[in-house]
Amino acid sequence: MTADRPKPQRILAWHFLAGPMPGVLRDGRPAPADGEILRHDGPLVLYKSGLHASVHAIDALYYASSNIVCRVECGGTIECGNDKLVCTERRILWRADAEATLRAFARWCALSVIHLRDPAWAAAWAARASTWASASMTAAWIVAREASMAAAGAAAWVVARAAARASAWAVQNVRLEAMLLALAPAGGAQ
Repeated sequence: MTADRPKPQRILAWHFLAGPMPGVLRDGRPAPADGEILRHDGPLVLYKSGLHASVHAIDALYYASSNIVCRVECGGTIECGNDKLVCTERRILWRADAEATLRAFARWCALSVIHLRDPAWAAAWAARASTWASASMTAAWIVAREASMAAAGAAAWVVARAAARASAWAVQNVRLEAMLLALAPAGGAQ
């Protein structure tokens, strides 16, 4: 009896191609057809050598050089980093020109924080006013008092801001992935 071989690891990810449809690889070669496996034979070095992709669409968007989004399946040897992975095999499951979708996502992101516009302007004007008034002793005392009050609550706010950023990132990623998955052809891999 022989031992079962481990099943090759496969990861669904996102990758943006360069150039116009149907897209080109970053090195200038034409992108392979959907379903064709692209292989890398050299060493894998994250961010430098190998076939790259990101598990999360919002991470892939950071590296995008065009609007051509691909849903890919990564396999072979895979090494994962914080926001991207590198692998020896990558297969495009489907691709789409996502320009309209990315513009809609950008609008959604802007509208999700529009309520912060007025407090941001107020803070900017307050900072400007404190700069103008800092020459006087009274203003300096007010600035010092405000700074000490702000410092007292800073530790709690650091934790709250980190949690809010993580939550916002997750919400944005879920929204972007849902929008991009809507571009998949009928029966396309999710």
